[in-house]
Amino acid sequence: MNLASWIILIVIVGVCWLDIHYLMKNGLEDCSGSCSSCGTSCKWVGDVKKAQAAVARKKKLKAFFHLK
Repeated sequence: MNLASWIILIVIVGVCWLDIHYLMKNGLEDCSGSCSSCGTSCKWVGDVKKAQAAVARKKKLKAFFHLK
């Protein structure tokens, strides 16, 4: 491996570490699409269609990557 390969590897590892750190700090967003359960704390409050679309997108991604 040359210097450029090491630099790229370090950048990739750094980005992965930052992503894991962010997820550990903020957690995963877990919107069930049932706006009545969140009340005013939901970021989608007042826009049910956007919330439903976001939930549908997440379900498709979870199904694609075989996540629970």
